[in-house]
Amino acid sequence: MPLLSTAHAVAWRSLATPRGALALLLAGFAPLIVGLWLLQSGKQASPKMRTRAYILQLLAWAACFLTPFLAWWTSFPAQLYFAINAALYYIVMILLLAGLNSLGATCARELGHITLRRESRAGAMMVLCLGIATVIALAWLFQRSGILDAGLLVILGRLAQLPPEARALFILPYILTAYVMWRAKEAGLHLACPPTP
Repeated sequence: MPLLSTAHAVAWRSLATPRGALALLLAGFAPLIVGLWLLQSGKQASPKMRTRAYILQLLAWAACFLTPFLAWWTSFPAQLYFAINAALYYIVMILLLAGLNSLGATCARELGHITLRRESRAGAMMVLCLGIATVIALAWLFQRSGILDAGLLVILGRLAQLPPEARALFILPYILTAYVMWRAKEAGLHLACPPTP
């Protein structure tokens, strides 16, 4: 998750060429896809957990497929085709991150970890709420400043030039998910290797 959020930030701020941003984004997805595949194919995981891991793996592959459009769109914001696919990427990523938090809740239930289960559920709700709130806040700001009436090309250009403070809203779901994933890993390791007295 830290690599993926860093790659996302680099792509959003156009700190690298489209090719460099794309390489970073794809490198960030690799451990996630492998981890979900290992969880989905694990024999000790419950059928529910395997099913969720499989669905999340499909979402991760979809995000991987849409990744180039984020890198290309930030470099060429006037291209409507790139913008539509970048918006799809955003939607898929919000669903993926919320799903990972939900997977953390499933793991917590199987481990009997009540605190982690609550944190995971709260993380899933926060990711969904942040995703929706970000879109609503940007639409409201653009409406107030008259940008919505200026035409689609102006809107796309302004979205690609958001200040760092606004772009931070797109990174927060990664941070929430990274926290839940770290806690789930700790809970699993604690169960597998209990501390010696």
